Amino acid sequence: MEFGLYLRSFLTDRTRPLYEQIDELVEICHVARDSGFSAVTMPQHWVSHPTIWPQPFQILARLAPETGDMRLLTGIVLLPLHNPVQVAEDVATLDHLCRGRFTFGVGIGYRETELGAVGATRRDRVPRLTESIEIMKQLWTGEEVNYEGRYWTVRDAKMGFTPMPQPHPPIWMAGPSAPPADMDRVPERRRSAAVRPYRGRVLHRPAGGALRPRLGGGCVPRGARGVRQRAGAARADARRRVREGQGDGGG
Repeated sequence: MEFGLYLRSFLTDRTRPLYEQIDELVEICHVARDSGFSAVTMPQHWVSHPTIWPQPFQILARLAPETGDMRLLTGIVLLPLHNPVQVAEDVATLDHLCRGRFTFGVGIGYRETELGAVGATRRDRVPRLTESIEIMKQLWTGEEVNYEGRYWTVRDAKMGFTPMPQPHPPIWMAGPSAPPADMDRVPERRRSAAVRPYRGRVLHRPAGGALRPRLGGGCVPRGARGVRQRAGAARADARRRVREGQGDGGG
């Protein structure tokens, strides 16, 4: 059983400067690292007033040297909003910053405001995501890429460096329990675990399965002390389940 921490829950106070909350987040990650957590995950939204959504690549880059062996997960990047060449470069850069500990979580999004900002509609989400993944996987080979799709055209493109894991970092696909019909066209969907972020909750991922809330779905208390307390409870719960023959709790 593995446990992760959903970071955005610690970055929600509009009455305080964001940089102060990020400094506290570093301390929280130190506690999570020392308490045996296996991953931290950072989500994405745009134009989110009145809520606060710092962008995931930048937050994870700041935390890369603070997280020990924990994996860094985007949970999730709204891929249809982005230029796939830029994202391919961002993924490779972050993967080197954390020395191969990066997991690339992606999804299609749902907010009309975000989609409209890039001239997209809800119908465009899946084909845009599909094309983006195809382009990025080709770029990550380190070979020259020529690609012409419905949304993106790439000519004579070759990255100067590629991610550390080959052929690429793990790609996790987020989705609802009843995904759009055309999601079956996305090749990563059947091979990747679903990303299931829960606000402020301890997460666990059974082998080959999805991130799920454990310990009755209880919320993580605020601050480093709360993370330490919750980590101890999580470990005790895991030991109890093993003793009772429940394995990894994936039911």
